[in-house]
Amino acid sequence: MNKDGIGIFISRERLSASTEALWRELQRERILFDSEDPATLQVLRRDAERIAASMDSSSEEPPMLWSGVPWPRGEKPLRSDYCLSISVGGSKTVALLLRIDDGDVIGLGPGGEEVRGDELESLARNSTTATPTTSDTADGFAMIEKIVRGVCDRLGDNLRELEDCANIVLSWGFAAASERTHEDLLGGLTARTTLMTKKQAAFTADLQGRDLCALFAEAFEKVLGWSRPVTVANDGIMALHYFLDPRSRRKHSQIGLFINGTGCNFALAEPYAVRPGGIVSSEGERYEPQHLVGGLRPAPGDRLVNYFINYEIGSIKLETTKSRFDTSESYQIQTNALSGGNAFRQQFQGLGSEYLGADLFQRLLEAYRCGPGGGDCPDVPQISALAGFEVGSSEALARLALFFPEVEFAAEDAEKLFFICRAIVDRSALHAALLLSAVSFRVGFGLGSEEEGLQDLLGIEGSIWSIEGYPERVLSYWEALCGERELNVKMACEPGFNASLHGPAFFAAIHVRRDSF
Repeated sequence: MNKDGIGIFISRERLSASTEALWRELQRERILFDSEDPATLQVLRRDAERIAASMDSSSEEPPMLWSGVPWPRGEKPLRSDYCLSISVGGSKTVALLLRIDDGDVIGLGPGGEEVRGDELESLARNSTTATPTTSDTADGFAMIEKIVRGVCDRLGDNLRELEDCANIVLSWGFAAASERTHEDLLGGLTARTTLMTKKQAAFTADLQGRDLCALFAEAFEKVLGWSRPVTVANDGIMALHYFLDPRSRRKHSQIGLFINGTGCNFALAEPYAVRPGGIVSSEGERYEPQHLVGGLRPAPGDRLVNYFINYEIGSIKLETTKSRFDTSESYQIQTNALSGGNAFRQQFQGLGSEYLGADLFQRLLEAYRCGPGGGDCPDVPQISALAGFEVGSSEALARLALFFPEVEFAAEDAEKLFFICRAIVDRSALHAALLLSAVSFRVGFGLGSEEEGLQDLLGIEGSIWSIEGYPERVLSYWEALCGERELNVKMACEPGFNASLHGPAFFAAIHVRRDSF
């Protein structure tokens, strides 16, 4: 892989005396780690092994969740009729009619026009409604009905195309346990809510343990007088399907997806043993096949089937790399060190106040509020931009003046500010590599198949991956952590870093053949 972009990150050769002192201080604080030091590298490898062990521990926070979605079959070019994709999150719900034509995703606009590319991105933004909350909705059942009514209102003149849909694909952004209710995948994969969070937390009492597919199908029946099979699948699993066209499956041994943006998830297919009676849960039962880890083999009569797993990697705890600046006790990797949003911002607040001094840092925040962004604190775009400039360059000085108008910087303070931003991004890359190394240690992902002569493929999506040089830095750390286990992996990104938009269409098209598993 091209590594030309890693120069924007930490390099000892380019440090002044003052920033070298800061570099050493951030090492003592466990913010930065010198991966060229053998002893430090050994410590980090042990931490990756700890993370690998936690992924298979039933006593940990849910590091891995069985999805009920099997590895795809079939080699035909991808074409499909329209499916309805509904994505429900804590703040917004997005609904689109999507289809695939020879691998190209097409959406149906409000006037019946077909759109793709940038126009599809715009359609997605315009197809967004607020998710009902406890402040405006009586209970969880009313929430689902209100979502369905909003979807039908938003589709407007396209209700006829909706009626022609074979399937409705639902991404449910709350904790749920997957369940196979029929041999067919589409229409046969449901989920039972385990926990509602955010502004929908009080709906747990209504929805806990309920069949979401049935509830949504009932709501469509009530609103429209008819319904279609509803399939619930994790958004990360569906986003991964963007990278699972038949050609990619032929060319790669394993294919995974790492989402790193406002949240972080990893998805990969792993082996399971399916009982002779099949995968379908009987009445009152929630069957999940046996996960074959640690060299386990299927019992006599069982079948080995690869099923996709959603790795809830944001919930993995920090240990070796935990610092006093990591203030969140829940979703530690996600909110303290890895993904965007709160992670980058809170790191900037902690490190900036500590190492630039409270007075200068307060003046920076006050100036930033008066600048073009108008926010209360620099966030992912600003921090990653500052991390990418050469200290002392005219571009760097211009960006400082833009973000922090009328603040006079001593040369040493400006250099420290750039270094802090660089450290935040570099630390995120290290944590991404720790997680990837953990998966490598468990199932060999990233090492390719020497026997088949195939690489592995890592799909990457999310705003953090779009930082210049970030994928290369992750790869550099990943290689160092794997040591003698040589990587044989290709990284691939969806243009615009939005595989989640296209994922449901690929998911429906790939699994449209109703084979039994």
